[in-house]
Amino acid sequence: MHETKIKLDEAVARSYEDFEPLFDRQREEECEKLAFQLHGFKKDQLKVHINNRRIIRISGECPVDKTRWKRFTKEIKVPKNCNTDAIQAKFDGSLLHIIMPKKITPLPEQDKSTTTRQSEKGNLDCVKEKAAVNEPNKLINYSTSHKLGAESSLLRFKVGKKVAISVIVTVAVLVAIGVYYVTYKYWHSHIKLNLALLF
Repeated sequence: MHETKIKLDEAVARSYEDFEPLFDRQREEECEKLAFQLHGFKKDQLKVHINNRRIIRISGECPVDKTRWKRFTKEIKVPKNCNTDAIQAKFDGSLLHIIMPKKITPLPEQDKSTTTRQSEKGNLDCVKEKAAVNEPNKLINYSTSHKLGAESSLLRFKVGKKVAISVIVTVAVLVAIGVYYVTYKYWHSHIKLNLALLF
């Protein structure tokens, strides 16, 4: 009874410090990966849930000292092209890895050979990641993910460049319309003024 009272007193005296964990998201051809930096946490202090609205909820709390605790809650929408039944999580000391494999869509027979060759070249990282989740003592090789990350960065740069050009063109058109409007108003008001002076 006395031990229960001590635990209740500790729970009442707890103060929480909420924080937003840093995380990295990698989008690859076969899967999407999340890596959360959670220094000071243990595996049993973390919870990962997926609800029926395709939202992953990651939460955790750990003690800082006797009365202070730090905690977080993060919700992330699972992309529509990911298979929620195959999502896996792994905690390796300070990083929580969440792997969201993409849904496999059947390809026509002629396209399967080219897809197999592409998978053999650059997308071994997802396969290694899945193997590492099933075998937690193995180290993960991220060497191919950096190559794929560079390619996706280049693609994002090209898309970003197109968006920037679109924005610049839109701004230029709006400025031209504004200049036309101001010029029209200026000349229109002077014509009325001159006509009024004539009569």
